[in-house]
Amino acid sequence: MAWGCILAASIIFPLSFGWVRFETPRDSQEFYNAYVFGVHLLTFRLGTLKAYTIFYVLDIAAVMVLLSIFFSLLRRTRSRDAL
Repeated sequence: MAWGCILAASIIFPLSFGWVRFETPRDSQEFYNAYVFGVHLLTFRLGTLKAYTIFYVLDIAAVMVLLSIFFSLLRRTRSRDAL
């Protein structure tokens, strides 16, 4: 659960404060440029695994947290010590 929360916080705060941003180049709508603190970090093509991972990493963190909550509740209901 902690790793999912840490991952989510490490994504939310830079995006909220504008430390990380994504822009399309003027000449192409197929690519995205990623900027960190105003410095161009990388360019990636839309529709690739890299783009999918970058755009949905917050959803991955949410799934990590939900699965850990599910397993902790399952363990709590099945453990004789917890009952």
